[in-house]
Amino acid sequence: MAGVGMREQGVVRPKMIAGLLLLSMVLPLMPAVAAAPAATTPLGGSHGTAFDEVTITSGYQHTCAIKKDGTGRCWGEGGSGRTGDGSTGFKYSPTTIDLPVGKTLTSIEANYAQTCGIMNTGELYCWGDNPNGALGDGTSNSRDRPQLVSLPAHLNVVSVGMGESHTCAIMENRSMWCWGGDSSGQLSYEDSIQTGSQLFPVMSHTPTDKVRAVTAGYQFTCIITHTYEVWCAGFNSGGQLGDASTTYRHSFVKTGIPSQSRVIDLDAGYGHTCALLQNTEVWCWGDGGYGQLGDLNTTSRTSPVLVQSIPINRTAVSLSMGYYHSCAILDDGNVTCWGKDNYAQSTDPTLPVNRTVVQISATQETTCIILNDSSTSCWGRDAYLGINVNNWGSNDWRTSLSTPTGLGVNTTALGSRDMDGDGFTNVLDNCHDGASSWTSNPTTDHDDDGCEDATEDTDDDEDGMEDYLDACPRGNLNGDDHDGDGCFDAEDSDDDNDGFNDTNDSCVLGLLMGNDHDSDGCKDAEDLNDDNDAFNDLSDDCPLGDLSGIDTDSDGCMNAEDDDDDDDEIRDVDDLCPAGTLNWSSGRVTDHDVDGCEDAGEDT
Repeated sequence: MAGVGMREQGVVRPKMIAGLLLLSMVLPLMPAVAAAPAATTPLGGSHGTAFDEVTITSGYQHTCAIKKDGTGRCWGEGGSGRTGDGSTGFKYSPTTIDLPVGKTLTSIEANYAQTCGIMNTGELYCWGDNPNGALGDGTSNSRDRPQLVSLPAHLNVVSVGMGESHTCAIMENRSMWCWGGDSSGQLSYEDSIQTGSQLFPVMSHTPTDKVRAVTAGYQFTCIITHTYEVWCAGFNSGGQLGDASTTYRHSFVKTGIPSQSRVIDLDAGYGHTCALLQNTEVWCWGDGGYGQLGDLNTTSRTSPVLVQSIPINRTAVSLSMGYYHSCAILDDGNVTCWGKDNYAQSTDPTLPVNRTVVQISATQETTCIILNDSSTSCWGRDAYLGINVNNWGSNDWRTSLSTPTGLGVNTTALGSRDMDGDGFTNVLDNCHDGASSWTSNPTTDHDDDGCEDATEDTDDDEDGMEDYLDACPRGNLNGDDHDGDGCFDAEDSDDDNDGFNDTNDSCVLGLLMGNDHDSDGCKDAEDLNDDNDAFNDLSDDCPLGDLSGIDTDSDGCMNAEDDDDDDDEIRDVDDLCPAGTLNWSSGRVTDHDVDGCEDAGEDT
């Protein structure tokens, strides 16, 4: 994602608006098209995704890339030290980042006037503008050289996402820490909206303990959770959070992406966000003023809408958002963009023969890519292309690919979206650095999570319960588990773990603790007839009484436990007719000798 600047007047992609009327008539008539096969070229890192190594990134008017040897180069605007070379001047060609001695870059991320790099040591260093503490070094001072971020020393950083004034990092245990501005609750670390800044990292309160990816825009943050859902927090005036509202959120809320969808890629622009689903659909939400949502109009959306700007017969495999335009790498290795196009930044380029795109980074006025021959190319506004053209104040732009001066073929996609080569991209792989000499199938990988069941997967059905504690270790992959035994209710023959088979249980999903006086599968606390005697407990004089026998006076107490079986107010021990006539009261008129036998009916 690119950083933030003053919103400019611009134009929407001509190819979108010109064909809007025609497409609105034709699209309903088009037959469904089968998804094209995935690209054979391995893709490099996806911005913000844990364990993906990103080697090219763009902020506000500057771009940085990592070379094969782990050194870095930046070009474009150098204000506040964002190019990391010890100066603040404009860089018309790539300049070398002044890295700490003995350290090299493995991944890099930028936004607005800041840049951060993950080092080969697992540490995170940041540089550039720092008014809200976005560099995480405990100060609000700008830095023109990389400065260490004060994160927990025992955890390596595996991903970073940067917003306009804040930064978030995913650690190797997939916890997320954030720092910087929090005026809209974008850090999501306390129970109330914060108005200050956090100069040091704080652990963010996320919906799941593990986060798969993070991205950020203007005062908002979005993540992919461990369960592949998208949740967002912070600024929301234009629907940036995708929760069908414009309410700012100090804690994460779930976006309206179709349920049961697995999100595998996520990136935010200035005020919009797009997500790639495992089924290849792309959904976007937020600011749509320049057509950046890809739904063939310029309307902002508070709920996700399906992108219609992907070429027919093609699917997206990776996303990158500029300020007001959006781009996707396609399954055939080409790239397509949509949205604001005032400097041709969203004009689709023509790639060299036999070249495909492996990484992409969009910003406000340019778009840059890495090709499979390790070369770097950019298009858009001349001044920010790194081609040593000194026309910063001009409005010249290029739609053809331009190679940054001094970089050539030295930049490469160091990482891969499949670190262990097992066919699972890192975002889907719970064992991203696991064994690769095996083939995933329902027999070897029951839950299809990239972990081999026999050697590295400790939770084969991904239900949150370790296999050694799981009564159904290779059970169903989704559903409810009422008794928490690892067996989902649909496969569990005793859903409340009370010893009663569900077919014989009067309370199949009953309480899990307590006594069951009449052994009907319902705990007494939930049972309206605890002794199963046909008397509701509310009208039963012996609600926990005997379970069998005769109840002469029908009071809920069996004769064996009832001290007045005929309810004549004469205790059985004094009653010569203990099971005698009912519905009378003993007295001198009705029972002359007061023996419990009614004179008129049973006393001889």
